[in-house]
Amino acid sequence: MKMKKKLIFALLFPVLLSSCQQIRKNYDIVHYQNKLMFEDQFLICQLGDIHLSTSSNLDREFAYIEKAIYSYAEYFNKNKNVPNQGKPSLIILNGDIFMNATKDIVNRTFEFFESLEIPYAFNYGNHDLQGSYSSNYINNYLLTHQSQYNMYKNPADDNIFGNSNYYIDLVSGTELKYQIFIMDSNCFYLSDYDTFHQDQLQWYQKVILESNGYNKMPNNIDENTFAKSLLFCHIPINEFGDAINEFHQKNGDVETYQDDYCKDLESCSSSPTNSGLFSLMTKLKSTVGIASNHDHITSTDIKYSGGSDWPIRFIYGEKTGDNIYHNEKMMGATFYNLNENTELSMYGNELYFNLTKMYVPYEGDVEVIWQNQ
Repeated sequence: MKMKKKLIFALLFPVLLSSCQQIRKNYDIVHYQNKLMFEDQFLICQLGDIHLSTSSNLDREFAYIEKAIYSYAEYFNKNKNVPNQGKPSLIILNGDIFMNATKDIVNRTFEFFESLEIPYAFNYGNHDLQGSYSSNYINNYLLTHQSQYNMYKNPADDNIFGNSNYYIDLVSGTELKYQIFIMDSNCFYLSDYDTFHQDQLQWYQKVILESNGYNKMPNNIDENTFAKSLLFCHIPINEFGDAINEFHQKNGDVETYQDDYCKDLESCSSSPTNSGLFSLMTKLKSTVGIASNHDHITSTDIKYSGGSDWPIRFIYGEKTGDNIYHNEKMMGATFYNLNENTELSMYGNELYFNLTKMYVPYEGDVEVIWQNQ
C-alpha cells in the first residue's frame, strides 16, 4: 500500500525513531532458525496486505482468511478429485497484516492463527507499525507467545537491521531439503521506502553457507552446491520492475506467455536504492523464488535472470481481502508446492516448486487465477 506514503511517513517518523535501538549483539545462525519436517509437495500458503484495522469486521475477515487458506484444498478436492489435499504445511503472513490497528486486534489476530494449528511465519510490512501500540508491541507479543505454530524469531538487540529476519529449515531426518527465508524489507527512509541493509545481506549469505556446511565462500558454486530456498519480503526489490519490463518487451500486453504470468495494474513501488540482494542471490544459486506483496493490484510469476546464469521466479502474491484499494478479481492467496525432485514444465523449464494463485471472493466459489505446474 503506497498511497499518501509521505504523509504516513510524517506521522510514523517519531514512532520509527523511538523503535531504533543500538544494534550490538552477534548471534549464531541457530538463534534465527526454525525447523519443519519436509515432505514432497510441501504446501506453503502466502497471505499479504490484509490491513486489519479498527474499521475491520474481524469475524468477517477471519472467516475470509480461513477460506483463503483452504481455497487450494477446496478447489482441487472438488474439481480435480485429488485425494488428501488438506491444510497447508506453512502460512506466510507477508506484511501489512495490520494498519491502524489496536493491541486487541493484534492479539485476536494471532489467537486466530494459533487456532488453525498450522505453522505460521509473520513478516513486517510498511504499515504493521502503524497502530495504537508501541513499535515493539507485535515483536514482543510474538516472542512472548511462542508455540509450535509461531515461527517468528528475532534475537534481542542483534546486529541485523529490522525485526523479521529469520529462516525455516525444511528437513527430512538430518538432511536439509529446503530453506524458507523471511526478511524484513523495512519501512521508510526519509520520504521514500527503505531497502535491505548490508548486514541483512551478510546474514542471508552466512545462513546459506553455514547451513550447508561451509565456513567461507566456496571457490566454485553451481546449482547443486546449496539447498534450494525461497525468500519472502513485503516490499519488492528493484528487479521486480525490471522483470516486468522485460516480460512486456518480449511478450507485449499478454498476461501469460509459456511459464510466465504478469498482470500489472500499477507500477512497481520499491526503494530507490538497490541493496544488491538480487546480485547476491544469483551468485549463491540457492534462492529459486522471491515473493513480495505491497502493490495490491499487481500479480506476477516471472522468471528473471538479469543477465546472470541463475533465473529466479519473481512473484507478487495475491492481495488477501478487500481492505484498502483492491481489484475484485485479484484477491486471495498464493500457494507453493515444493518439489523434492526438480520437475520440468511443458516448456522445458526447471520447476523447483509449483505455483498456484487462487482467487477467493468473500461469497461464492474459489477459482484458479494462474497455475504453473
